[in-house]
Amino acid sequence: MLLTLEEIINATGGECLQKNHSLISGELHQDSRVVKEGDCFICIKGEKLDGHSFIQAVDEKNISLIIGSDKEALSKAVSASTILVADIQDAVHKIANAVRRKVKIPVITITGASGKTTTKDLLVSILSQEKKVLSTPLNNNNLWGVPLTLVNLSLDHEVVVLETGTNAEGEVRKLTEICEPTHTYTTSIAESHLEFFKDIHGVLRGETEQY
Repeated sequence: MLLTLEEIINATGGECLQKNHSLISGELHQDSRVVKEGDCFICIKGEKLDGHSFIQAVDEKNISLIIGSDKEALSKAVSASTILVADIQDAVHKIANAVRRKVKIPVITITGASGKTTTKDLLVSILSQEKKVLSTPLNNNNLWGVPLTLVNLSLDHEVVVLETGTNAEGEVRKLTEICEPTHTYTTSIAESHLEFFKDIHGVLRGETEQY
């Protein structure tokens, strides 16, 4: 990760409960199964699993940092630094934006009612012939997937390609504020997610908020 512990604290406005590592040498993950030594683990509460329940397990892997919203659970960490935040998703968004502002490379976002993933994959395939590219995996294009991709931007990357999806007004705008793209492209406007957008005019507004 491109941020130090202090920069993460400043970005999130969180409270440092325990400081054992100033540098975060690895990546940030929400999956306890993939974290390794030096990484950062963020405790996300899902429908079935709560990341806070894995704190002791990831702490044993000698990771650098654990970020969570449950003070009692965070107190179980022994070796990792810990940061308490009020809102996990908001913390991820702020960390991602702080990482984004650390680099001056092209950041491309792709929106559209259809064709986003195919367009992204084609563009990544072309750019990867000569550049080190960071891109959203599969179609992880929402308010979780995009920032969780961006937080692991490294100095080796030369260009970023992010697929930004939406099914409600305001989502693309929020992702744009996080990613601060230098380039953007809308693949198509069609009748999709009408249960939220109501009509094609709503789709148009939602899919072009980045402009």
